[in-house]
Amino acid sequence: MTERCELFRELLPWYACRALEPDERSRLEAHLEECSRCREELGQTLQVAGAVRGALSQLPGPEPHVWRKISSRIQVPPLARVDVGTFMLGVSLWLIVRGRQVLLRGDLRLLGRKYQLFAEEA
Repeated sequence: MTERCELFRELLPWYACRALEPDERSRLEAHLEECSRCREELGQTLQVAGAVRGALSQLPGPEPHVWRKISSRIQVPPLARVDVGTFMLGVSLWLIVRGRQVLLRGDLRLLGRKYQLFAEEA
């Protein structure tokens, strides 16, 4: 078995699980057309993958109440939180510092007061 075959052998389990990127899959398929040893190894890998899938499909899944309990304990933090007023203020300050005209109009309402953020310029 060549060094090149060793590289492709590492990809066979991923190929069997359909988890390869398209370019890797194409290179492996081209190699499999030429290499009978790797095709034989792929056949064995596919048999093992099928046996594992079959065994896993026979296992009972958790009861619905278990999933509810797990999902109630999972707290997903927000990825980002944007305060629109602060964002607009930052944009206006950036534009002023950069010496650009502000062509927007907007205001920020904070604690019952209205603060003008942008003034439309002509």
